[in-house]
Amino acid sequence: MQVARSTWGSGRRRERTTDIEFRARVSAALAKRIGPEAGTGVTMKMVAHTLQVSEQTVWAWVAGTKAPSGPLLLDLVALFDASFANEIFAGTGATVVKLNDARLIRIRAAAQHALELEILKAAQAAD
Repeated sequence: MQVARSTWGSGRRRERTTDIEFRARVSAALAKRIGPEAGTGVTMKMVAHTLQVSEQTVWAWVAGTKAPSGPLLLDLVALFDASFANEIFAGTGATVVKLNDARLIRIRAAAQHALELEILKAAQAAD
């Protein structure tokens, strides 16, 4: 996904409203699914491990300062579900009905692995 930009002032750039709105939709959708407040058991660390990005990257997505693009966006959609995709693409006219099976299987397996690692680390810390 290419970020559309327009020039503003003396050579500075500002993002178009649509980019800011997209980041806000991604942030809101992630906040419903990640962290203790979400009640899903999904952590930023698990998402970062699953998508092979840093926790800072996931934090930036949740904070709304950045948004995933390209394959990372598709992987994030596969990690959650079609309703997540429909939330972030709200107002664009796009509707996700079915996710790519191969990507879905790969991402869900990585998420299971991340969960198992978290459980193992918690058990080791308790010993």
